[in-house]
Order: sequence, then C-alpha cells, then structure tokens
Amino acid sequence: MNTLDLIFSSFPIKVQKSEFVLVIEDVYHPALYMSATDVLVPSRRPSFRTKYQFQRADYRSMNDLLLKQDWAFITRETSLDRVTDKFYSMINELIEKFVPKIRCGGNYSFPIWYSRALINLIKEKSKLHSSWKKHKNQIDYADFSELRKRQKILEQQCYKLYLTRTQENIKHNPKAIWSYVKSKRKNHSDYPQEMTYGDTK
Repeated sequence: MNTLDLIFSSFPIKVQKSEFVLVIEDVYHPALYMSATDVLVPSRRPSFRTKYQFQRADYRSMNDLLLKQDWAFITRETSLDRVTDKFYSMINELIEKFVPKIRCGGNYSFPIWYSRALINLIKEKSKLHSSWKKHKNQIDYADFSELRKRQKILEQQCYKLYLTRTQENIKHNPKAIWSYVKSKRKNHSDYPQEMTYGDTK
C-alpha cells in the first residue's frame, strides 16, 4: 500500500503505522505513529517588559521643550506622512527622556492544560515562598510546602483530564491534534531543553 503523507521534521523522528486508530482510516492516509528524539523545548522563564510611569513624568520640562520646539517643519514638508513621522519621533524622544520606566513582568506562560485553580495555587505558592525567604517564618514555609504538594497532585489531575478530552475531541475533530502538538511545543514537557550523548549534543 502506498502512503501519500509527508512528515517534515528538524530533529530525528521514527515513523511507522499505528496499531491504535481513532477514526476510520483512508486507504492512502493511514494512522501513523511518530516517535521523536532530541526534541529541544524552549525555556519557560518569565518574560519581563518595560512599563512607563506616566504619573511620575516631568511634564514641566516636557512642556518647556515643546514651547521651544521649531514647528516650521509642518509647513515646510509637503508629505503628511513625513510630518507625522517627525512629530511622533519628537514625542517619543520626550517620553524616553522625561518619563521614568520600571521593569516588570515575571508572568509565567502556563501550559494550555493548566486550570484556573492550578494557576491561582501556583501564584499563591510563589507569594508564600517569597514571604518565607524574606521573613524566615516557619509558618510560611509550612504553608508553602503544603501548597507545593497540592500543586503536584493537581498538575497530574489536570494533565490526565486534558489528555482524555484531547483524545475524545480527536475522534470528532481530527484537526484538534495540531492544537495538542502546538501546546507541546510551547509548554513544558518531560524532555529536557538539551540532550547529550557523550560529547555529542
């Protein structure tokens, strides 16, 4: 039997006919089982962003520079686009100069299968851990340890439920498999970020 499906991969992958079929097979598109190795999973470190604190801006200095600004370029330019670009460039320079910035963020990108309850539990656990590191209060550490145990249990429950729902959904909507594949690419899996064999990565 000839198979018309092609599989493209940037890492080693083994393909064979699957013995477990979820939907009725097409003659030329049989169910395939793919086994991937050496998969590089992107880091899930928190991303930071810069936030402008406009409530603390030096508007007096900004106003003084705007009053001294030569606005003749508005009449000299024949292109409205160039006038607009110059105006926004000037405003952006003032913002960079007179509006203080802070680095904020640290919001983790949680896996698609995390429930709202699990996310809230993780955030609460992080708060308790920070409080314990700051005050060294053993009550905080005890509460943190308890939430850590609950997190592991709830993670397993959420993941099993997600797999069950995904398998059921694939039976009625085969395209749903790609949502599952994308979630595995974006989020944490059992694969380490880098694998080595001897001196070879």
